[in-house]
Amino acid sequence: VFYGICSIIVAVILKLGVISSFPILQEFVMVEKTLTRIRMTMWEANLFGALMMIFALLSIAELRSNSLRSWFVLLVCHAGLVLAYSRGPLLGYCIGVLLYFKLLGYRRVTRYLMVATMLIVLLMARQLYMTATGELSENAYMRYTTLLPRIASMQSAFEDVMENPLIGVGTYSTEFLHAGEAVVFGSDLEDAKGWISVLPVAVFHDTGIIGFIVFHGFFWMIFNNAVQSICQQRTSLLESNPVIIRRMAAWLGSGV
Repeated sequence: VFYGICSIIVAVILKLGVISSFPILQEFVMVEKTLTRIRMTMWEANLFGALMMIFALLSIAELRSNSLRSWFVLLVCHAGLVLAYSRGPLLGYCIGVLLYFKLLGYRRVTRYLMVATMLIVLLMARQLYMTATGELSENAYMRYTTLLPRIASMQSAFEDVMENPLIGVGTYSTEFLHAGEAVVFGSDLEDAKGWISVLPVAVFHDTGIIGFIVFHGFFWMIFNNAVQSICQQRTSLLESNPVIIRRMAAWLGSGV
């Protein structure tokens, strides 16, 4: 709640264009070319968005329809998520919400959310295409120049790993094999280092099929145990606390 309120205050000051009058607030934002994003005390805005994504999901689990306080918590946590202007946490939030309602057995809500998510993805894809062709200018979420280096790094990664798909190319080998590639494709965040910003692809590239299975198998076991636990709580003949089940579902959704 504190993070959410503070991010709203910073956003309002940014919108008013008077942030120069509050020099301390400049420590809580990150500037990318012409775009300013809120990061609060995190290293970067993506991490702040990921943090607020967890709290946004938990605020849904804690929501009480007759409680003004819980509605306030829900709103400020979601405000923090949105104001980070980070696509990854928003995508993660959509997946987490879908899992949350599915685990709780709300089939109709899950279907509506699935349709809404697909529509959002299609609209975003259309806007990205129009941004790439120059028909639209970039905005906070549709940052085409930040997507191009990611696509290029993934393409190089798959070309590399095909030489040794079983055990991969080596941990952090991209920095030596493709140093500066991201900069060539328009990125100024990675300095001259080559790195793969999509974690599953990075794990596959560095450690191959074996490493990919071991790494993701670890999380699969944890998430599978969580699903079984939630299902047992829901079907238990004993009286289960619905609040606890909702919290478990929110943590699982944010984890995935």
